[in-house]
Amino acid sequence: MSSYKTVQDVLDFVEAETDTEAEDFVSQPEIISYIRQAVDIAQKEVHKLGREDVYFEKRALFSLVSGQQEYVLPTDLYANKVKKIIYSTSQNVYEVKRFRNVDRYEVASEIEQNSASTGDSYQYFLVNQTVDSGVTVRFYPTPMETGASMVIWYIRQANEVTLPVDKIDILESFTFICKYVKWKILDKDTQGNAISADADQKAARQDLVDVLNERVPDEDNTIPPDTYIMEEHS
Repeated sequence: MSSYKTVQDVLDFVEAETDTEAEDFVSQPEIISYIRQAVDIAQKEVHKLGREDVYFEKRALFSLVSGQQEYVLPTDLYANKVKKIIYSTSQNVYEVKRFRNVDRYEVASEIEQNSASTGDSYQYFLVNQTVDSGVTVRFYPTPMETGASMVIWYIRQANEVTLPVDKIDILESFTFICKYVKWKILDKDTQGNAISADADQKAARQDLVDVLNERVPDEDNTIPPDTYIMEEHS
């Protein structure tokens, strides 16, 4: 299994390359902020190339509660990228469809007015009521059952890096991150004249893009039934 690099590995690299330990013009928190910038760039490259399923696909589980229509989504959800939601009991497993048609609001209202059954063809909206509440998933009709499982497959954010022990979870991005941070430090030191370091980080970024492009995409996007959940209910 591949070993993930950490923030400390990047700090060690840039210290050796730029002698930051002997300098006082850049602090460790500032360097870590550069690392976060580089991770964000790498993450965006993964998404632009359509490789997010390879690096960031994740599964979460929650249970329905009778009378509760809205449920909190995982806090590491990236850009509201929900791949699938699957309703699962020992008797019934199906994909919960997202409302997408033009008259979806009218359809949702009609379902809510006329449907009182349990477990029959839920549909959902993603709702962002306020900044404080965040994005939630709202089911139609309102569940009138407790205990049925909803399995959500989604795209998570890249691992957050704030401390030296934090791991960088895009393995191929390590060289680019190091070169990017080195450039940011030297660019500050030379007041925008770190031309060679800038060229190096741009080349490393292109190398990252090339490597990501070489990854073989999974053309079979069908998610199989979650038999683990079915076993839990049996």
